[in-house]
Amino acid sequence: MTKKGCHERRFNFRKFKILLLCLIITGLFLTVIVRLYVIQIGKRDFYLSKLHGQYGRVFNNSASFRGEIYDRNGVELATSILSFSVYVYKNKINDINHFASNMSEVLGIKKEEIISTINQTQAKGLFIAKKIEDLTIKNKLLSLKKQDRKGVSDAFEVVEESKRYYPYKELASHVIGFVNDDNEGLEGIEYFYDKKIKGVATKVSYGTDIPEGFFIKGKPVKEGNSIELSIDKDVQSVAEEELKKGILKTKAKSGFVIVMDPHSGEILAMSSYPQYDPNNYSAYSPWERRNRAVIDLFEPGSVMKVFVISAGIEERLINPQTKVYCENGIYRVHDRKFKEAHHKRYGTLSIEEVLKYSSNIGSIKVGELLGKKKLYEYLTDFGFGAKTDVGFPGEVRGIVPKPKELTPVRLSTVSFGQGISVTPLQLIRGFSAVINGGYLVKPILIKRILDEDNNTIWTNQKEIIKRVVSENTSKILREMLRKAVIEGTGKEAEVEGLEVIGKTGTAQKPGKRGYLDEYYASFIGAFPKDNPKYAIFVGVDAPKGIAYGGYVAAPIFREIAKKIIELQGGEKRIVVMENVVYNKNVEKEHPDSKSKIEVSALNYKADENKSIPDFKGLALREAIRVANLKKIDIEIHGSGIVYAQDPLPDSTLFNEKKVVLYLK
Repeated sequence: MTKKGCHERRFNFRKFKILLLCLIITGLFLTVIVRLYVIQIGKRDFYLSKLHGQYGRVFNNSASFRGEIYDRNGVELATSILSFSVYVYKNKINDINHFASNMSEVLGIKKEEIISTINQTQAKGLFIAKKIEDLTIKNKLLSLKKQDRKGVSDAFEVVEESKRYYPYKELASHVIGFVNDDNEGLEGIEYFYDKKIKGVATKVSYGTDIPEGFFIKGKPVKEGNSIELSIDKDVQSVAEEELKKGILKTKAKSGFVIVMDPHSGEILAMSSYPQYDPNNYSAYSPWERRNRAVIDLFEPGSVMKVFVISAGIEERLINPQTKVYCENGIYRVHDRKFKEAHHKRYGTLSIEEVLKYSSNIGSIKVGELLGKKKLYEYLTDFGFGAKTDVGFPGEVRGIVPKPKELTPVRLSTVSFGQGISVTPLQLIRGFSAVINGGYLVKPILIKRILDEDNNTIWTNQKEIIKRVVSENTSKILREMLRKAVIEGTGKEAEVEGLEVIGKTGTAQKPGKRGYLDEYYASFIGAFPKDNPKYAIFVGVDAPKGIAYGGYVAAPIFREIAKKIIELQGGEKRIVVMENVVYNKNVEKEHPDSKSKIEVSALNYKADENKSIPDFKGLALREAIRVANLKKIDIEIHGSGIVYAQDPLPDSTLFNEKKVVLYLK
C-alpha cells in the first residue's frame, strides 16, 4: 500500500514537471507574439521614427493635387501646378565641390550656397531646392541621374510635388488664405477646409545607409475636393480697388469692405486692407494677413442707431414722427454728460430726424424707452454677441452687455454704439435683417463642395435664423434710411438712379485708458430701396484729418455701387494680376469670353523672340505652367479649357507682346 502510494506520487510529480515546462514554453511564445504585435502594430510609428531618425526621413508628401477654389462663376482663385524638389543624400557625396558644381549648373543656384546648405545640416539627407516649376531643369536632373556617376547621380533624388498657386495674387487673399511648403492650409478657407481640400496624400520616404538605400513613391490615393465660394471675382476686384483708393487717400491704417445679398446671405465680396500676396505670404506680417471683416472687433458708433430705432418701432414705442427732445445738445445721465457730434444743439426732433441727423441724445432716449431687457433682447436677436458660423477660422463672438451690466450710463452709450463690440460681418448681417423684411439669415461664404470629378457633394442652402422685425418695420426703416442718404449725413453715398439707403458711423476707438484720439469711420448701405439686391459695409480704421463716416467711408460705398451697376450692365473690366485695376472704358473682347486677365509668366521676363506653343485643350493651370516654361506672357479670356489662341501655334512672338488664350 505504501509502495503503491509512493509510486503514484512520483508519477504525478513527473506529469507536473512536464506541464510546468509546457506552460513556460507557451508563456514565452505568447510573450514573443505580444511583443511582436506591439512593435509591428501598436508602436509601429514610434519604431519607424527611430529607424528613420538613424537612416533617413519620412514625409507625407502632397503628390496629389489639392482641390481648386473657385469663385461663384467657376473662375479659379486657387489652383495647384506640378513642381518638383531636389533631395540630397549627404553621406553619398564623395566630393562636395564637384557635386555642388553639377547641381549649381543645373539648378542655377550658387555653388557656395549649395555647399553651405549641405554643411550646415546635421541630418543625413536634406532638400536643396523646393517646388521648382521649370520642367527643363527637371529633365536635366533626370539626365544627370542616368549618367551613373558615383557621388553625384546616386546622391540626389527628384521628387514630384504639387505647388499651390494663386493666379490673381492679392485678390480675395484674406478669404482664401494660403498653404505652407507641405501643402497644409495655414489661414483662411485653405485652413478651415484643409481636410476636404487636400485629399489623401502620397507617402514618400527618403533615406540613406539602408542597403541600396530607399526611396519609395506611390500614386495619389485621392485628389482633394474643390470649394466654390459665394465670392464674385469682379465684385471682389471692385471692392478691393475702391477700398485701397480710399485708404490711401485718407492715410488710414486699415479697412474692410463686405458686399452681401441681404436676402440670401451670400457674400459677394469680402476685402481687407492692407493686401497681401498668398504666393509669397511669408513676406507679410500676421497683421497684414488678417481678415478684418470676420476677425476684428470694433465699436460700431452711430450705425447702432439703426437697430435701436428698429426695435423701438417694432415694439410700437415710437414711429417716424414721434417727437424727442434732444436737450439742446447736452444730456446728463447720472454723473455723465452726453453731447452731439459736431457740437450740434438739437431741440425737438422727430425719430426720422434723429436717424437722419444721427442724434446721439435722441438715440439714447429711444434706448431708455426700450429698457435694458428689451434692448439686450433685440441686439442679440439681430445676431450681436454670437458667431455667424460662416465657416472661417478665428471668428469671434463680440461683446454685448447683459441686462445686469446695462447701468443707465452703459445703456446710454450702447444706444449710440459705444460700449458694445461687434464684427463687421455681424453688423452687415443685422443690417440685412432690418432691410430685407425682418429676417436674420446665416451668411454664406461657401456655396458648394465638389469632388475630384466636379460632382457636387454638398450645397450650402439659405438658412433663416429667425424673424427679428416685421415687414412693416422693415419698410419704415428703408424709407428713413433713404432720407438719411439724400437729406442727412450719408449724402456722399448717393448714386443717381439707385435709391441708395444707408447710415454713417463714426466711433471713437477705445484704448487701455479711455478713448483714443482716433476714429473708426464707416458707412453701411444698400440699393435699391424697395427690394435691396446689394448690402455694402465699408469701414476705415484711423483716417487722418476729417474722420467722419460720411466723409471717409460713404464715397467708397458710392464708387463700389456705381461699378457694380456697370458690371450688371454688361461692361467688361480688365483685371491685371500684378496690380488689380478696372479700366473705365469698355474693352473689345473675344466672343463668349466672360472675363479678361493679364497673366505674367511666373518668375521670368519675356525673351525677345519665341516660337509659340499650342495651348489648345489645356486647362488653366497647365497653360500657366507651359507659359512659365516657355517664358511667355499670356492673357486669358474666360475660364475652363483653352479652345483658341492668338497668335496661332508655331508663329513667332516678338518682345513686349503676349499670347491671348480663350477658355470655356
